[in-house]
Amino acid sequence: MIDFANTLFVSPESVPFNIRCAWMGSAMFMSPTMMKLALNRVQSTKELNEAGEIGKLKLLCMNGEKDVQRTSGMAVVEMLKPDVEVIEIKDAGHASFYEKPEETNRGLLQFTKRMVC
Repeated sequence: MIDFANTLFVSPESVPFNIRCAWMGSAMFMSPTMMKLALNRVQSTKELNEAGEIGKLKLLCMNGEKDVQRTSGMAVVEMLKPDVEVIEIKDAGHASFYEKPEETNRGLLQFTKRMVC
Protein backbone atom coordinates (compact mmCIF):
# COMPACT_ATOMS: atom_id res chain seq x y z
CA MET A 1 0.00 0.00 0.00
CA ILE A 2 2.85 2.40 0.79
CA ASP A 3 4.48 1.69 -2.55
CA PHE A 4 1.19 2.44 -4.31
CA ALA A 5 0.70 5.67 -2.37
CA ASN A 6 4.21 6.79 -3.24
CA THR A 7 3.48 6.36 -6.95
CA LEU A 8 0.87 9.11 -6.72
CA PHE A 9 3.59 11.74 -6.50
CA VAL A 10 6.62 12.60 -8.60
CA SER A 11 8.65 13.17 -5.41
CA PRO A 12 6.83 11.48 -2.51
CA GLU A 13 9.57 12.53 -0.10
CA SER A 14 8.62 16.17 -0.73
CA VAL A 15 5.02 15.58 0.41
CA PRO A 16 4.68 16.15 4.16
CA PHE A 17 4.42 12.94 6.18
CA ASN A 18 1.08 13.94 7.72
CA ILE A 19 -0.42 14.50 4.25
CA ARG A 20 0.74 11.08 3.05
CA CYS A 21 -0.66 9.51 6.24
CA ALA A 22 -4.01 11.25 5.73
CA TRP A 23 -4.25 9.96 2.15
CA MET A 24 -3.33 6.43 3.21
CA GLY A 25 -5.73 6.57 6.15
CA SER A 26 -8.64 7.55 3.94
CA ALA A 27 -8.01 4.44 1.84
CA MET A 28 -7.18 2.10 4.72
CA PHE A 29 -10.35 2.87 6.65
CA MET A 30 -12.78 2.19 3.82
CA SER A 31 -15.18 -0.62 4.55
CA PRO A 32 -14.45 -3.84 2.64
CA THR A 33 -17.55 -3.24 0.50
CA MET A 34 -16.46 0.28 -0.43
CA MET A 35 -12.90 -0.87 -1.16
CA LYS A 36 -14.22 -3.61 -3.44
CA LEU A 37 -16.42 -1.11 -5.28
CA ALA A 38 -13.58 1.38 -5.62
CA LEU A 39 -11.15 -1.15 -7.03
CA ASN A 40 -13.19 -3.83 -8.79
CA ARG A 41 -16.54 -2.48 -9.92
CA VAL A 42 -17.53 -3.13 -13.50
CA GLN A 43 -18.07 0.12 -15.33
CA SER A 44 -20.13 0.51 -18.45
CA THR A 45 -19.13 3.18 -20.93
CA LYS A 46 -22.23 2.63 -23.08
CA GLU A 47 -24.03 5.85 -22.07
CA LEU A 48 -20.81 7.84 -22.14
CA ASN A 49 -20.03 6.63 -25.65
CA GLU A 50 -23.59 7.34 -26.83
CA ALA A 51 -23.49 10.90 -25.49
CA GLY A 52 -20.13 11.43 -27.17
CA GLU A 53 -21.34 10.07 -30.50
CA ILE A 54 -24.12 12.64 -30.73
CA GLY A 55 -21.88 15.51 -29.66
CA LYS A 56 -23.65 16.22 -26.39
CA LEU A 57 -20.69 15.61 -24.18
CA LYS A 58 -17.46 17.57 -23.96
CA LEU A 59 -14.78 16.08 -21.75
CA LEU A 60 -11.60 17.25 -20.14
CA CYS A 61 -8.88 14.72 -19.40
CA MET A 62 -6.21 16.12 -17.11
CA ASN A 63 -3.21 14.07 -16.18
CA GLY A 64 0.26 14.51 -14.82
CA GLU A 65 3.10 14.19 -17.30
CA LYS A 66 4.86 11.74 -14.97
CA ASP A 67 1.77 9.79 -13.85
CA VAL A 68 2.79 6.14 -13.50
CA GLN A 69 -0.79 5.14 -12.61
CA ARG A 70 -2.09 6.07 -16.06
CA THR A 71 -1.91 2.84 -18.02
CA SER A 72 -4.78 2.85 -20.49
CA GLY A 73 -6.10 6.38 -20.19
CA MET A 74 -4.90 7.54 -23.59
CA ALA A 75 -6.72 4.65 -25.28
CA VAL A 76 -9.96 5.97 -23.78
CA VAL A 77 -9.08 9.49 -24.93
CA GLU A 78 -8.59 8.22 -28.49
CA MET A 79 -12.04 6.59 -28.39
CA LEU A 80 -13.69 9.83 -27.31
CA LYS A 81 -12.09 12.16 -29.86
CA PRO A 82 -12.94 14.79 -31.03
CA ASP A 83 -15.03 15.61 -27.96
CA VAL A 84 -12.23 15.36 -25.44
CA GLU A 85 -9.58 17.90 -24.59
CA VAL A 86 -6.35 16.71 -22.97
CA ILE A 87 -4.32 18.84 -20.60
CA GLU A 88 -1.06 17.37 -19.40
CA ILE A 89 0.35 18.94 -16.26
CA LYS A 90 4.14 19.22 -16.58
CA ASP A 91 6.27 17.63 -13.85
CA ALA A 92 3.23 16.21 -12.04
CA GLY A 93 2.20 12.69 -11.11
CA HIS A 94 -1.20 11.11 -10.52
CA ALA A 95 -2.00 13.68 -7.82
CA SER A 96 -1.43 16.63 -10.14
CA PHE A 97 -4.08 18.65 -8.30
CA TYR A 98 -1.91 18.42 -5.18
CA GLU A 99 1.50 18.79 -6.77
CA LYS A 100 0.55 21.53 -9.24
CA PRO A 101 -2.66 23.15 -7.96
CA GLU A 102 -2.27 26.42 -9.88
CA GLU A 103 -1.74 24.66 -13.21
CA THR A 104 -4.61 22.27 -12.49
CA ASN A 105 -6.99 25.10 -11.56
CA ARG A 106 -5.94 27.14 -14.60
CA GLY A 107 -6.71 24.21 -16.91
CA LEU A 108 -10.09 23.58 -15.27
CA LEU A 109 -11.07 27.25 -15.45
CA GLN A 110 -10.03 27.61 -19.10
CA PHE A 111 -12.02 24.52 -20.08
CA THR A 112 -15.06 25.61 -18.06
CA LYS A 113 -15.04 29.08 -19.61
CA ARG A 114 -14.99 27.59 -23.11
CA MET A 115 -17.91 25.30 -22.28
CA VAL A 116 -20.02 28.06 -20.74
CA CYS A 117 -19.41 30.73 -23.38
